[in-house]
Amino acid sequence: MARTFYPLRVNDIRRETPDTVSIALDVPADLGETFRFAPGQFLTFRVDGTDGRPVDRSYSICSTPDDDEMRVVVKRLEGGVFGERAHSTMAVGDILDTLPPLGRFTVPIDPAHHKAYLAIASGSGISPVMSLLRSILASEPDSCVTLLYGNRGPATTIFRETLSELKDRYLSRLSIHHVFSR
Repeated sequence: MARTFYPLRVNDIRRETPDTVSIALDVPADLGETFRFAPGQFLTFRVDGTDGRPVDRSYSICSTPDDDEMRVVVKRLEGGVFGERAHSTMAVGDILDTLPPLGRFTVPIDPAHHKAYLAIASGSGISPVMSLLRSILASEPDSCVTLLYGNRGPATTIFRETLSELKDRYLSRLSIHHVFSR
């Protein structure tokens, strides 16, 4: 079965940590349904590899369906094809060939839920978890979330400031426990 990649424009690149950026994509109105996503899903991009042949790379969506943007997190890894480009040459206005959202790492979000969620993440693994916990906190007023989040240290903690703001906003419903290895 052939998969269709769609050209999406990069409309923002934000440095999250020294080795991590987040990239927001512009989804045209006529592709809104095609790119509708559930919290926890991912996008696949097709780029030219170092040998000129196309390679596909997947990144989790960190935004929520209610945000005004679709954003992914990309960590720079030595020798990484897409990550290196995202950190060095990618610019606002660039076009990325993108598959519609995929993945089943999600939960049904329901305002009637009264649940206690436990999320465990480390490093860039926070991306799908961020989409999930923000969606749960915003849409399930009787649910609470506990996040265990491992990183090398505070400087490498992706979304450190955003998590702090969420903790302040949902004081009685969000508990965050940071674990640092260095």
